[in-house]
Amino acid sequence: MRSIRATHAGTPTAPKETQYIIAGKGKLQTIERHECASGRTDFCTVLGYVVALSPQGQEMSRQDKIDRLVAKLTAQALSPVLYERKVVVFYDILGWRQKIAEAANDAESIRTLKTIVCGWSLLGGVDIQNRGHKTRVTTFSDNVVISEPVKGPNFQLMLFRLGYLQFFAAWSGILVRGAVTIGDIVHDENIVFGPALNRAYELESKMAVYPRIILDPKIGDEFGELPPFVAKDNKLSFVDPFTPLFLRNLVAQQERSGAKLRLDEGEAVLALVSALRREVSKPLGEAQWRKVEWLYERVCKAFGVPKTVKKYRLACTRFRRHRVRCFDGAGGGSWRDEGSRGSSSLRLCA
Repeated sequence: MRSIRATHAGTPTAPKETQYIIAGKGKLQTIERHECASGRTDFCTVLGYVVALSPQGQEMSRQDKIDRLVAKLTAQALSPVLYERKVVVFYDILGWRQKIAEAANDAESIRTLKTIVCGWSLLGGVDIQNRGHKTRVTTFSDNVVISEPVKGPNFQLMLFRLGYLQFFAAWSGILVRGAVTIGDIVHDENIVFGPALNRAYELESKMAVYPRIILDPKIGDEFGELPPFVAKDNKLSFVDPFTPLFLRNLVAQQERSGAKLRLDEGEAVLALVSALRREVSKPLGEAQWRKVEWLYERVCKAFGVPKTVKKYRLACTRFRRHRVRCFDGAGGGSWRDEGSRGSSSLRLCA
């Protein structure tokens, strides 16, 4: 770390020159013009930024460190902030609260939840370098925000990574829903906000509906050419990794990267169907069940799952209004049981 020569203004009559180091700044060029204020820690205005200085070789005291932090925060607060136009992704986990309750204190289940979120969040707080372009990641609980420059060549790669995340999350019975848009955002290591994030959240919560990651329909051609694993349903485009084509590409990528644990396509499909069958068989509320069932049916159709494998049983729920719905995987029915009690209860279909 280089030192800079700063005029120390500790005495009004006889200024003296002292060697200083700007802590945490790494290698610096010699700065000739500066203004320093007296005090326990000298603060130097350099190129419009306020930085804390300490005499070379002198260990900073606790007060010095506090002063330095205050100076840093002051500089950040006074620096101008402008929106950047970026590709923005927002997604979260459906039924997150229930997943936490199911995991209880089981270490393996907790690890699975952490791993799913950490698919991107382990990279949070640092810049991911994609061919010279920076990708930002911020997470809070199960909410994940990703942004990268619009002009970057990595949009298709970003979609592939989102599909990869969805596939392995579903393999563990965890369903992801989100949205991708392009717009203005402020996104750094400390904060994320802006119209683009608001738009992505709105798309995820109001338009995506099912466990999928949709593309903003208002953006249109600005997304550029979309990869073949982007599907379309009712005028909404979304990432669809639950196809034989995507799975083959996933296996091929693992082979190219020399991964030690490689996917077997047949075993991967069986594990995926089994995990989704467990989810769709749970005693969920009808709205939540419809979301899981939508994905389960798509997966079974895409991979040609036989009816004997596809069939499942679902726990029936007796609602306070005495409405009972029973599914056996081949249809189902609903009726009113006027003789049932008002309290809710669960039973397994015969």
